[in-house]
Amino acid sequence: MFTYTDVFLFAAIILIFAVVIMLIKKSSAEKIITVASFIAYLAAVICITLFPIIYQQTGYDIDYNFIPFKSIVSSMREHSTTAFLSVFGNIVMFVPFGFYMSLLFKKSNIKAFVSVVAFSLGIELAQHSIGLIIGYRYRCVDIDDVILNTIGGVIGIIAFHLLKAMYVKLKHKRTVAE
Repeated sequence: MFTYTDVFLFAAIILIFAVVIMLIKKSSAEKIITVASFIAYLAAVICITLFPIIYQQTGYDIDYNFIPFKSIVSSMREHSTTAFLSVFGNIVMFVPFGFYMSLLFKKSNIKAFVSVVAFSLGIELAQHSIGLIIGYRYRCVDIDDVILNTIGGVIGIIAFHLLKAMYVKLKHKRTVAE
């Protein structure tokens, strides 16, 4: 069984290598912190969405959902904490990704958006592929996850641009005041 610990250990190794390389290249502290926090964020998303991988079947296969909004509507009808966390958790989980992609593609919202959708689809594809490898559906592949993740990513993209505009405005006010 692969567990969260395995992922965090792997992420820690990548993080150490990334920081060492950036220190050798004499990158700024801001860049090192940004890259390190992005690696930690990716490790957390991978843990949440793909792990643990249990090799023994639990007795039942999980159904996949390819009908848009089916699981969202079903969750909203339940009025349970689990349903709330499922819907809003998928949104909140991808807000940082949209923000990071906007940082990476500062001049292209399209590239940031495509990256958000591609990462979300990649997670669903990984869940399906792992299910094929271990011989049963261990996670629910759900088009609604892609929709909710994309909404979260778009919120992150918008938040980046709003914060950037506020920063520029504040910087301009400081320059004028001096």
